[in-house]
Amino acid sequence: MAKEHSNSLKIRRLPYSRLLKAETADYSERVISIIEEHKPKSPFINQLFGLLLKKRGDINLLRLNYGVDTERLKVKKQKEKMLLIISMFKLKAKMLDDAIEESHLQVLTNAIKTHLCYLHKCKNDKVLNQKIAGFFDMVAKSELLAAVIDKHGLIDEFDQVYNAHKKFNSIVKRRIELLSKRPKVSSRAISKDLLSRIDHLFQGVELAYIVSLEDDVDAATDSHEELALLIKTLNQLSEMYYKSAKLREQNNRRDAAKEDNKNSDSVVPNKMTAEANIGELVSNSNSTPTDADFDADIDTDIDTDIDSLNVGVDTHADSYSYDSGVSIEVDVNRDTTVEPPLIKRVANSTNHNSTLLLRGDPSKEYH
Repeated sequence: MAKEHSNSLKIRRLPYSRLLKAETADYSERVISIIEEHKPKSPFINQLFGLLLKKRGDINLLRLNYGVDTERLKVKKQKEKMLLIISMFKLKAKMLDDAIEESHLQVLTNAIKTHLCYLHKCKNDKVLNQKIAGFFDMVAKSELLAAVIDKHGLIDEFDQVYNAHKKFNSIVKRRIELLSKRPKVSSRAISKDLLSRIDHLFQGVELAYIVSLEDDVDAATDSHEELALLIKTLNQLSEMYYKSAKLREQNNRRDAAKEDNKNSDSVVPNKMTAEANIGELVSNSNSTPTDADFDADIDTDIDTDIDSLNVGVDTHADSYSYDSGVSIEVDVNRDTTVEPPLIKRVANSTNHNSTLLLRGDPSKEYH
């Protein structure tokens, strides 16, 4: 009886590679909850359970979902606001340039064209930041440019651009600091370590159950009925997660098979058409012409070549004379049949003076 129990009551182990990180975190939390609910007394279980409890921080990391990067949204919003403020500064400088025709305003116009033009085309925020920073460096180094901005009342707009740029850089800096605080350990490594500790815990539970079958039950140990219930509960939990992972894997295979069939259906018709054309060409090249085909081809070639010649007909004579290499005289008062000579099936041609050439096989005797 003891051998039957020890062989039948086992807990299924889960492969860490098939579980999602959220599933691993949830599975670990449920295992801890079940052990805490049963409150086992066996030292085999409690020592290994303590090792698992030390990994609660890793469980929280697996549960963590970063989601949308809120700091990136703040950077984007501040960037749009900064570009709008720069456009207002450029517009006012343009209006002053059109209203006041002074040569020293050209210094400000050149600075704007050099550093503040086409900022909306900058796909990289680093390039955008360097362009705007270059404008501020030019203002700091050129006393004439700074005097022009102050003289024509552009200092307030300049300060707005400077403050918007400074705020943009502060948001980017904060985002970098937050990203540096992210854990560097991979989720796969954390999952592997957690499931390894759970595996050791399950081994302790199974070992405690086997020991309880041989020893006498006392108040300081767990009965084999309690441990059997604990094993069944943990096994049922593992079965649920194993089936979930198995169903997800089958669904992924089914979706991949559908995609492959869809791609193959679009390729097979073109391939079949090409194969059919090649087969038709091969069959035509391998076919042997019959006598009927030979005669039909000769008649077609003669008719085609004679029609292409320049033919002169005297309607007042009793015979028709063709101005070609072939001269045929026909008596209109009697029926005459002209039989063409037997020739080999070769290509006929017409020479430069419109003479029809009928080629025959000299090695063959004709009757």
